[in-house]
Amino acid sequence: MSLEEEIKAMEDAISKMVYVKDGDYVYSVHPNSILEFLKHCLNASKLLYEMFKEKTGKELSKVEVHLGIAEDKLSKARTVSFGDVVLSIDHNYLVDSAKAIEFALLLMEQELATS
Repeated sequence: MSLEEEIKAMEDAISKMVYVKDGDYVYSVHPNSILEFLKHCLNASKLLYEMFKEKTGKELSKVEVHLGIAEDKLSKARTVSFGDVVLSIDHNYLVDSAKAIEFALLLMEQELATS
């Protein structure tokens, strides 16, 4: 997918997200929409990194490590179905991948700001 298509897919995933509060039921669509978003976010981040390398001629090993961590965590994250118990590890895989993507994007931003 192109960067524009990944962004559109992220917007679609965000549109499915809802806030839940203490006492609300958590349905499979809740964590699944976040997982869907993060998968597209990772793909978009990889595309942005390729654009970064083309523009700067630089490779940043820390960016590659963080994108690899995100990919690893997302590969372990499961799509839940009706009746599945959402475990803390399900949540943590999503959070860990989001943090890794954030770090990768911040590193690219910092490098661009100092170039």
